[in-house]
Amino acid sequence: MPRNQTNACQLPATIMSITPRLPEEILRHIFYFATLTAPSLPLLSDPTESSPFECTSSEQEARALGLSTRRHLNATSRLFHSLVEEYVLENITLKSVESVDSFADFVSHEHIGRWVRTLKIAFATQWTGSTVRPAHAIGVARIIASCPRLVTYEVGLLSGAGGVATDVLAALAAHESLRAIGWTGEAYPSTADVRTLVEALPNLDTLYLRGCNPGARTGRSLPAPPTPVPANIPSLKSLTLRLAEIRGADTLPLLTTADLPSLTHLTLIGTFHFGGNVAINTAALRQFFEIHGPRLESLDIRDDERFAPVAPLVELLEKCTALREIVYPVSWTPPLCAMDKVETVGLRTVAPDLLMASFEAGQAGRAALEYLDSHLDMLIGGSFPKLKTIRFLDDEMIGGYSASQSIPPQVENYLTTFSQRCSKLGIKTVDSRGTLISF
Repeated sequence: MPRNQTNACQLPATIMSITPRLPEEILRHIFYFATLTAPSLPLLSDPTESSPFECTSSEQEARALGLSTRRHLNATSRLFHSLVEEYVLENITLKSVESVDSFADFVSHEHIGRWVRTLKIAFATQWTGSTVRPAHAIGVARIIASCPRLVTYEVGLLSGAGGVATDVLAALAAHESLRAIGWTGEAYPSTADVRTLVEALPNLDTLYLRGCNPGARTGRSLPAPPTPVPANIPSLKSLTLRLAEIRGADTLPLLTTADLPSLTHLTLIGTFHFGGNVAINTAALRQFFEIHGPRLESLDIRDDERFAPVAPLVELLEKCTALREIVYPVSWTPPLCAMDKVETVGLRTVAPDLLMASFEAGQAGRAALEYLDSHLDMLIGGSFPKLKTIRFLDDEMIGGYSASQSIPPQVENYLTTFSQRCSKLGIKTVDSRGTLISF
């Protein structure tokens, strides 16, 4: 849970536990000092000044306090200001292009940007202007430069041009505090942008690419670009790739040849589906697993809204000799291969694709159950000797079914038998939150 969410839960309880112990007069003075536009005013004014035309009644009451008390109240007000700024500004999402310049002015004032830890760009429409320097890119670059403690940068635009604006790219590359960068919408960086960032940010440990455009245009009239030096990405631990939108044939080679000594978690979404790069990218993915697969400890395979998961799954898994956790969509893939170190397996698409199909009478229902059985039997039949937990990640699996939709007897018997087999083997069955479930 993000820290600000924890504060949101704890702050009211903290206030409720403290305020009953403080006299109302003190609380009133704290509130007054905490809301002053110039908190130091009472300390700089003449304590003997009492004209009602030059100060408010609250200011008169404040000046009537002792100097030591006023100093403590001033310190308290500054602390309150800092706590509020930190809580409000820790996670920022820009949802309108009109807000960019005004927010850039705001965070650059009196070092307020120091509280921003996460910045997400999520405009409802794409930036206007040229693809090299779109409108408001300078404003976004100013915001980034004003946030010295920025840790996470996310782009969630619904559409985009061919790469990252030059001003934004330069601002990000100069930000060594960044540890996570993600393109989660429909606007993608180019391979050249990715190379620039991963080489400039030594502390980057998370990279999320929902898509990636070619790094450079090539044509028959242009000479082939020189082979780049392999990138060094020493801290990268988690990598997410939506394969259907890896549009450049140079993206996977960049990651394949890179030095990734810390990479332990990989998420692959969908499969390759873009122009003539499918065969090239599939071959590059195989090479990626040849080189980096032996270090992976966690692998998450997902389908997306348009495409099934990557095809040669079992072939790729054979390279992951240190894997301890795998999550995959059961209905889209063949049964897994034997894996002697895996301790946790997560299953997706069990309920919507297989159990719902099994409600059908006749051959269709039996085929769905047999397909599910082939997957589950691989898990608990001895091929995973260290398996401790099976996670069912479909929400439909939790809480049962409505009274009007009873489970067919063969389905209920099957799931009950499976649960009993898991219990005898000491394997837990849990939901997406880690809560124990039984069928």
